[in-house]
Amino acid sequence: MFSYKVDDEIKLALPLPEKDGKMIYRLISDNRAYLNEFLPWPDYMKSSEDEIKFLQNSLTEFAAGKGLVLVIRYQEEIVGLIDFHAINPANSSAEIGYWLTEDAQGKGIMTRAVQGMIELGFDYFDFNRLTLVIQVENKASQKVAERSGFEVEGKMKDYIKEKSEFRDAYLYALIKAK
Repeated sequence: MFSYKVDDEIKLALPLPEKDGKMIYRLISDNRAYLNEFLPWPDYMKSSEDEIKFLQNSLTEFAAGKGLVLVIRYQEEIVGLIDFHAINPANSSAEIGYWLTEDAQGKGIMTRAVQGMIELGFDYFDFNRLTLVIQVENKASQKVAERSGFEVEGKMKDYIKEKSEFRDAYLYALIKAK
């Protein structure tokens, strides 16, 4: 099983669908209202079986080189997920996405997890460019991006459809140091 130690408190690891799926679903269920503020998918996770299928699919995507979903463990407890998606091998680039439980906020967990993904992306996967797409209203994620060295490249109008309305988003990018 692949895992990456970010620091003494945080570890990123490939999920074990049968083992982790029920816990992750419970976290989603317990944090649904909080997660729904900026994420379009929580309402589609209706059971632990849905989460297990998602995690199984994520392992298939990883094997095919199309994505990487990792569990975020803080002090050995699962507190969220982080991933590479929209991987473009021709351009050596990927987008990072993530979510964290509400009670895990404010501890620097996500900033450190993103920094771990940057290290993985640039050193292990040899990406040249990493991006984050963050809703204009999501100030906490914007701070994570900025603390991690990402810069705003632009504002994308009506880029994210959330339920029946479109939202503007910022495109943040980080280029591998030469």
